[in-house]
Amino acid sequence: MSWRKTSNTRQGTSTLYGAADYNTLMDLLNGVDTGQQVTINNNWAFTKAGQPTGITVTPGANSITTAMLQDSAVTGVKIAAGTIDNTDISATAAIAKSKLAALAIVDADVASGAAIAKAKLAPLNIADADVSATAAIAKSKLAALNIANADVAAAAAIAYSKLNLASSVAPADLNAALGQPYQVPQINAAGNAVQYADSVMMPSSGRLYGARMGFASTTTTNGLGILQAVAQGSNATAVGQITAVDGNHVVHNSGTSNNKGRAGWWGIGGTERKFNPIFTVRYKLGQAFTSANGILYIGLQNQASQPAAGTGVLDTYLDGASKIGVLFGYRSVDTHRMIISNNAQTLATYTDLGVAPDGNIHTVSIQITDSPAQINWWFDGVAQTSITNTTNNVPPSTTQLYPILILEAQTATGQVITEHWSQISMDWI
Repeated sequence: MSWRKTSNTRQGTSTLYGAADYNTLMDLLNGVDTGQQVTINNNWAFTKAGQPTGITVTPGANSITTAMLQDSAVTGVKIAAGTIDNTDISATAAIAKSKLAALAIVDADVASGAAIAKAKLAPLNIADADVSATAAIAKSKLAALNIANADVAAAAAIAYSKLNLASSVAPADLNAALGQPYQVPQINAAGNAVQYADSVMMPSSGRLYGARMGFASTTTTNGLGILQAVAQGSNATAVGQITAVDGNHVVHNSGTSNNKGRAGWWGIGGTERKFNPIFTVRYKLGQAFTSANGILYIGLQNQASQPAAGTGVLDTYLDGASKIGVLFGYRSVDTHRMIISNNAQTLATYTDLGVAPDGNIHTVSIQITDSPAQINWWFDGVAQTSITNTTNNVPPSTTQLYPILILEAQTATGQVITEHWSQISMDWI
């Protein structure tokens, strides 16, 4: 604002400023306290402080420049809402992420070359439809798959080499037209020859065999195949013979009880239940035999060697937590044939067959199957009741079992058992 005057001469009144005393106004402007107030045109009033009151200033359009604004004078409330756009923000603004509201980023917001690190992405719930038909995902990138039968196509034609069938194929899995999965030897109805239970099927080439028999006057200590490795009974003799009645056979003589003589043999080669072994012996006891003067054990058991010379096998041979197996025969206290079985129990199970021993030729067969786990046996070709108690009687699948044919004297008279032949077979892996 400027004041206009015509000269430096003090004047009494001024028509330019209305009736205001010009001289008093000048005094005020020069800092002279006149104690008076000057009013101009009834609007402007001045006192010594020099501050006009009642003034309304309306600046012209676009007349206020940046320089006219005091630093930090303009606040957010002075800026109209919705008036700041992208061009108002500096390219180097570097606005902190914490100052931004949550962004709803969509696919179009991400550059095709963004190469966002996997660590920056939340877990993806990928569904089948998300995977390309030609994805060819490596098996190593997949978690373990619990493939069920229904997942395999009927025409999958999976190669046999890809299947793990070890110890899992049971007799029931085989076609009935193929016959028995393993052969059972038995005596024919006339009692003068050996035949197999299935007359059509020959012995499987997938089984191992062992056999023993006498040859004329040759002294026999070992057999063939699995029965090649045997130990003769302690203090016993074995002589091969041939007669019109018995044909080729081996005569085992125990010797007397004072040296605990044992006729027969103890198998050194073992088998296991999982191989489905069958052990068959055709034998004849000496005419002098009674259960009171001898102990007879024929079967499969888990002791790899017989008691030492001079130590008897005892009536309680198969009793005890360390004893496993199945035996046919007689103890010195028995008057009938017995079948004895144990699976590591304190006392074995003794089943009385109700028939006394005699001096005739007989054939006994013992079979232990892995599936089902049970003991089957035959006497002179006649099937007897199977033993199925896996807790107390049936040997475990992988316990080593050794075949034995032992007749031990219990008196001063030597005991004789004639071995016409012995045979064992088991599955071959």
